[in-house]
Amino acid sequence: MTIDSVRKTVVRFIRRFFPPLDDLLRLKIGYRFVVGYRINESAGLSPVEAISSMTIGSSGEESVIYRHIERSIRERQTTLSEAIRRSGAFPDNLPEWLDPAERNARLGEEMGRIEMVYHEMIREKIEFFKGSIKPVTTILVGGLVLFGFAAMWIPLFGMIENLMTGGVAIQH
Repeated sequence: MTIDSVRKTVVRFIRRFFPPLDDLLRLKIGYRFVVGYRINESAGLSPVEAISSMTIGSSGEESVIYRHIERSIRERQTTLSEAIRRSGAFPDNLPEWLDPAERNARLGEEMGRIEMVYHEMIREKIEFFKGSIKPVTTILVGGLVLFGFAAMWIPLFGMIENLMTGGVAIQH
């Protein structure tokens, strides 16, 4: 088992059982895509060249997603928004925001707006998780303390019961 396969398993587990974390992962992927695409487009690259450049600079899941988008645009002649929609890896609103911008040839400007929106959304999600950590850890620590008390008191009650009945339990 490789590190990459363990990482993929953990990501699949998170996506399935912790939807808020899945939303955060999708936002992160969308944000990184928007920033990377915007940088490459401002350097004068075509959409396919921009995504190809992003594929080279990424690793793991993002690299696979970018290759899928690049292949979809090249081979199927789809628009960027349609390729993103088909990938299923981005927030649902990204293709909806990109579609009108592509039709009006204002993709760069829209990517700038999307970048700011995603940045704020990610900040809000992280603040939510930071606020959730303290109550969860308080409950977990309380459970551990309760377990410790139970581990000390249950045997003590057994010894008291043996003394009250007049017998001493001898174990062999």
